[in-house]
This record gives sequence, C-alpha cells and structure tokens, in this order.
Amino acid sequence: MTLSPKTRIAIGIVVVFLAGMFCGGLLAGKVIGYYIAKGLSFQAFSTSVLTELQKKLDLNPAQRTNVEAIVRGTEPEFKRTFDEFGNILIRMHNQVHVQLTPEQQRTHDQMLVEARKVLKDKMNFTLPDENTVPPARP
Repeated sequence: MTLSPKTRIAIGIVVVFLAGMFCGGLLAGKVIGYYIAKGLSFQAFSTSVLTELQKKLDLNPAQRTNVEAIVRGTEPEFKRTFDEFGNILIRMHNQVHVQLTPEQQRTHDQMLVEARKVLKDKMNFTLPDENTVPPARP
C-alpha cells in the first residue's frame, strides 16, 4: 500500500514538528538549569540583588556603597544556611541509607556522589562528609 503525496507531506510535517519540540525541550532544560545554577552562587546572588535594587531604586553613589556593604555582609549568613542545608541533606541520606537493601545502598551511594558533583560544579558548594555531620538541632 502506498501513501498519497498529501499523507506523506502531513506525516513529514508531524515528524518535523515533534523533532522540534523534543530538541527545543532539551535546549530549554539546559538553559534553565544553567541559569538556576548560576544564580545560586553567593556572589551571583548578591550581584543580582544589587543590580535589581539599583535598577528599581536609582540609588545615589553613597546609597549604593552602603547598600552593597549590607548585601555583601549577608553572604556569610547565606553560606551558613547552605552549610546547614548540606548537613540536613547528609543526615537524611544516612537515615534513608539504613532502610535500604545492599543493592539499593550502592545505588543510593552513587546518587550522593552525583549530587556532590553537581553541587560542587554548579554552585561551588561541598557537602559535608557522611561521618562528620552534627546531630539535628531541636
């Protein structure tokens, strides 16, 4: 059975459309991931806050200097918060780990290795060692 020329054209258009959707989705995911990771570094965050404040508030030079000192001064607090996030993540990992079979534990360990790599590469953030995490705060 042969397809009519109109059917072939319609199928071709659908195939091109689907391929475009697939490629566009992949590209959009990569671009969004890049900008999310870029925005999650402490300095990038502070710079974006300063840019937004300057744009919307039209700060004079003295205000800009003072506001920049305030925003940059919060970076250590954000770092401490991220460190606590890392501790929580590792405590959760350790608690889940004991519930798993040996095979699942191997996969779970690999998941942590991958998470460490992403956080280090994308955000310059290092998770704590599994054996040195402090207990949860009440």
